[in-house]
Amino acid sequence: MFYKIAFIDLDGTLLDIGKGKNAQISDTNLYSVRKLAKECKIVISTGRKFSPDIVSIGKKISANFYVCQNGAEIYDQNLNLIFESAINQKIVEQILNFAKKWNVSISFDSKVIFSPSKSFLYLFSKFFPNFEVKNINKVDLPKNVKKILIFSPNIFKISKFRKFLEEFFSEKIQIYTIEKGFVIEITDFKASKGQAAVFISKVTNISLNYSFHIGDSENDISTKNVVNMLILMKNSPRKLRKHGHIIGYKRKFGVAKALENFIFKPKSIAIVGFYASGKTTFLKAVEKFGYSVLYTDEFYFNCFLENKPCFEIVKKFKPDFIHNNILDKNKLRDFMVENQQNRDFIEQKIYPILEEHLKTNYYHFVEIPNLWTKNADFQAFFWKTVWISASRKQLLLNIKSKKVKKEVWEKNQALNGNKIKFYNVKISNSRWKRPSFFPKFFTKIFK
Repeated sequence: MFYKIAFIDLDGTLLDIGKGKNAQISDTNLYSVRKLAKECKIVISTGRKFSPDIVSIGKKISANFYVCQNGAEIYDQNLNLIFESAINQKIVEQILNFAKKWNVSISFDSKVIFSPSKSFLYLFSKFFPNFEVKNINKVDLPKNVKKILIFSPNIFKISKFRKFLEEFFSEKIQIYTIEKGFVIEITDFKASKGQAAVFISKVTNISLNYSFHIGDSENDISTKNVVNMLILMKNSPRKLRKHGHIIGYKRKFGVAKALENFIFKPKSIAIVGFYASGKTTFLKAVEKFGYSVLYTDEFYFNCFLENKPCFEIVKKFKPDFIHNNILDKNKLRDFMVENQQNRDFIEQKIYPILEEHLKTNYYHFVEIPNLWTKNADFQAFFWKTVWISASRKQLLLNIKSKKVKKEVWEKNQALNGNKIKFYNVKISNSRWKRPSFFPKFFTKIFK
């Protein structure tokens, strides 16, 4: 299996039956995660406080670590606390005072909500039955607070209060909105699920290139650009989905479906198109959204450097192509376009190197002009195919911008001009350059 660490959220994600304290993991999700645990370290990554309930879930799925309170606490498999990060006491005191002024309710690491009015006391006791509700003036300010929750039945007030806190405390705390916008989560600036992933990577000595995170809330977004793949559940708030590398499935059995379709046999998206159609430019834009990309031109450029596999192959069969330990690419290009037999000979030697790389490395997108070559089974690595197309006029403009001699680009065109046999999405240059294109594209292509 490609992945070696899995970070899995609980509420709204792994726990797909029931809600709140009654939420449980279905047998379907349980079976899939246990299957995953045989080849991958499992990390529970939750906003919940560490508790016997979480330990019970962890034992069921053979969890190796427990990331609790959005990364404010991390426990190992033996339930030892290996990391903690409390909110600065002065900040805790300031937030309490602000909560009183803004007439919102507050909770500190506990099942107690301190509320400013009798009406709120009644309201919260009804909608948050797991919490004890007390008057905010009876707060005995605790120490070593890991997480603060702010509650209000007024979603607009919560939104404004969040902005106020972000401006006032700047980068001193982490702030997220949960429960459909009615609750704010606050942790220390060093405590987030993303930073917890980095910590566990160091502890296990496993690169996060081999990790993924699956969740459904804003506090899961911090793992993007940290793990290799962020899968957001389909039941995530709509405004959050644009942050996920992949949009998964709805809550019930959603984790099991995501594991089966994206993890156990991960496949990339193939990007195809004729020479100078704009594939590289397109993928450079894709990379800005946090997706991993393999450029096969770049891959083979490195492969043909001195002492690298492709270089050694040419050196063995065509030593006259090597001068001062540098491959003469013009000679190699001329040899390949001379006839099909020559082309097949070289491709059959060098394509297995790329195949082996794709077996052991995962990329969200791979630029691969010769997807349908008879000299390799590249199609086995891809889930969907995107064709980047360009008009004849645009192709000529792109070629001109490359500043490549005509005889060279004509040969490159011949080597990269395989017929496009099928595709899932066809995209023109003018289409993908629209500002609104990419969020919709990512949702559709990973659907």
